[in-house]
Amino acid sequence: MTPRSSQSLVGHLYCSDVTVSALITLFKPHFTSIIDRIDQCWWRFYFESAVPLLDEITTGEEMVYVYPVTVFALEVDEIRVGVPHTVKCLVGILGWSRRIVDEALVRLGDARSSLLPLTIYVDRIVDEAVAETDYLITFLHARTPTSGDLLRSVSLYGDDIGSSELFHIARKSLNCFICGLRLPSGRPELVRFGGDGLFATVDAPQRLDSVTAAVRYVLRLGFMRF
Repeated sequence: MTPRSSQSLVGHLYCSDVTVSALITLFKPHFTSIIDRIDQCWWRFYFESAVPLLDEITTGEEMVYVYPVTVFALEVDEIRVGVPHTVKCLVGILGWSRRIVDEALVRLGDARSSLLPLTIYVDRIVDEAVAETDYLITFLHARTPTSGDLLRSVSLYGDDIGSSELFHIARKSLNCFICGLRLPSGRPELVRFGGDGLFATVDAPQRLDSVTAAVRYVLRLGFMRF
């Protein structure tokens, strides 16, 4: 299956106590033998399913569907800001839908124990993006605890949310838990981070280096808790 140029990837970031090479070795037996390395920190695995996971139109005949799973794996040895020495790498498991990711995690079986949860401090990413010029904010989803039940959450979209007057007026009332970032030199959104480890981007090989750089940026600033 070949992704459309605008196909989104959604999944989660984890940390792991094994190295990248050991992790990929652990993953291989749980997928088919077709494995592509699409960039320095990115791999694509495939698995077969008798159940359609993308709402495909079925004819009633028995079918075997093949789905890709994109794996991001980054060694953290050179970035030790607040990272425990037991953590060897960051791992992202992404797919064209959450159903694909959920199925991939099930298929990992015991190897899934190598994926440990992490927390991303989205509020701090937002404040850093507003104060500096490395990235611009394209999307925000935030809780509004000061409004009680009258207004529980808000979502904001734009090319540079951090420069808007409305954002600055409301900032103290926002508890941000998902944010999207783009490079100042490129309009399309590059990546989204969520407080629970949400990790989303676009399936575009030419942008993967920039996504990797964004993860390094967040990690280097100490905006992840392990």
